[in-house]
Amino acid sequence: MYMPVLNKKAGEMAALGHTSKAIASSIIPLIMIHDVDKDDIKKIQSKFSGHFVIDARFLDSDEISVLEDILKESNINADIAYPSSVLTDPGFRSIVKYLRLSIDTLTDTFFVQWASENVALFPEQVILDVGFVDSDNLLSLSNVLQSTIKLMENSPVTTFYVVSGAVPTPLNVKSTEDFVTARYDLKLYQSVKSSISTPAKLVFGDYTIVSPKPVDYPPVITPIVQIKYTSSREYLFVRNGQFRGKYTLLPVCQKIANFDGFNRKHCWGDLFIHEVVAQKLRSKGNPTTWVTVGVSHHIALCAEEQS
Repeated sequence: MYMPVLNKKAGEMAALGHTSKAIASSIIPLIMIHDVDKDDIKKIQSKFSGHFVIDARFLDSDEISVLEDILKESNINADIAYPSSVLTDPGFRSIVKYLRLSIDTLTDTFFVQWASENVALFPEQVILDVGFVDSDNLLSLSNVLQSTIKLMENSPVTTFYVVSGAVPTPLNVKSTEDFVTARYDLKLYQSVKSSISTPAKLVFGDYTIVSPKPVDYPPVITPIVQIKYTSSREYLFVRNGQFRGKYTLLPVCQKIANFDGFNRKHCWGDLFIHEVVAQKLRSKGNPTTWVTVGVSHHIALCAEEQS
């Protein structure tokens, strides 16, 4: 099983819609929303027929209540990942199936003390989301995760979702330069899994090819002609300048199609890349489409790795 963390944005939702039945059955998407809209929730289900979880980190208590009603009334195959604030609600155990704990919560001394005294109150599904990970903080985050899992060893938790993201932003390279970084998110999960013994199941999760870091973009920004492509060990940003004038995606796709192991039948994203190369299409798609390509490939790869 694999948990991709996705924004409710066109590119990422399109990638979710392009997952095959086999892939869809082996993932549990965690979808972040910033407001509650019944039609938007139904659109997610129209794209993805499997079970998904709605991340309530950006919602207040009133919005969460409205979301609960929508899921009940519309018979949508989804659950809510509640923020840690519900832990102070005496009645939350009868409602909460998924609980998301952020790195701020996991490193808060008050929470750690409270959790050690109230392990019986945790739900069965707990998402441990530590945010951005790189070579500098991998070890410290691994230690935090191991300590948390050990702390809850006598709790009702049956599954821990170990979630992080290793895609940096911004990149300090020219728009015409490729960029490579290790999959520290996967390394973190592997570190935790190999270092701890627990009866609970550990599930890998990440932010796909999107950075978990919040970014304040300027009012006007020129996108990059690029595809963020995931290999077994690295994130590869294959780039070809800014998205303006006589831009072309063709060299990007040609480079990816020449990677060892490239398979056009792997997923929708890889088929898109193949078609650009085979038909010598200079300008197929747009920045949103290229996000879809990268996320599509990433989800398929991770689902296969974790199967």
